[in-house]
Amino acid sequence: MRDLNADKLFKIAKLNLRGRAREWFRKLQSAPADWLELRTLILQKYGHVDTDDIRMKLDVIKQEPKERVQRYFERLDKLFQRGKIPDAEQRRQFLGKLRPEIKKICVVRTYTDIDEMVGVALVEICDFATNEFATSCDYLTFTTTIGIPTTTVCI
Repeated sequence: MRDLNADKLFKIAKLNLRGRAREWFRKLQSAPADWLELRTLILQKYGHVDTDDIRMKLDVIKQEPKERVQRYFERLDKLFQRGKIPDAEQRRQFLGKLRPEIKKICVVRTYTDIDEMVGVALVEICDFATNEFATSCDYLTFTTTIGIPTTTVCI
């Protein structure tokens, strides 16, 4: 790409925008005039994020055998925020590598967002918990974003 001049880069970049980036570009009030202006706008909007690196990290993260749901989600959420990962993909990633005993409780429901899914995983682990989990769990008071009253749950 270093051999391309700015005009070619500008044309190639505009043609290769996909998904949200394409929508964002279409909605700009004034179109960028050249490659440097487009590059500046893209960096302002999306920052210097290597999404391939973030996705590779997400692919290897899984809930460890004794790891609490909240800790597992915190590890994922750092990458979700850095990579500006869409909510539907966040839910898929979170659910995909939950421990099997928690995952089977979560898969039978429909969720509006990642917060709701995490909340169900946190609440349901208490109902499902064996004596081993119940004696070693911490307690957390939280309010979900969907308006469920503050609840104390074992995590």
